[in-house]
Amino acid sequence: MPFSDVARAALKAQKPRNVILDLRFDVGGNIMLTRGLARDIATTTPGRVFVLTSPFTFSAGIVTASAAKHDGGPRVTLVGAPVSEALRF
Repeated sequence: MPFSDVARAALKAQKPRNVILDLRFDVGGNIMLTRGLARDIATTTPGRVFVLTSPFTFSAGIVTASAAKHDGGPRVTLVGAPVSEALRF
């Protein structure tokens, strides 16, 4: 089962009030695999979502962080060191 499906099932079963999305070592990949998960986390979490970043957050990790912030608005807080690449694609 893909990670995103496992994560969604855990969110549905456990119903956390707040979520920490750790992207500190997300070195990139296929944004099509994480975009929906970022949206689900940001829109279904009733409390706050904290997104952790670092200099080891690259490409698709940066997009995932941005997508979560976009979808969750003020309930999503980006925390951590600046990411490794320019923020413009």
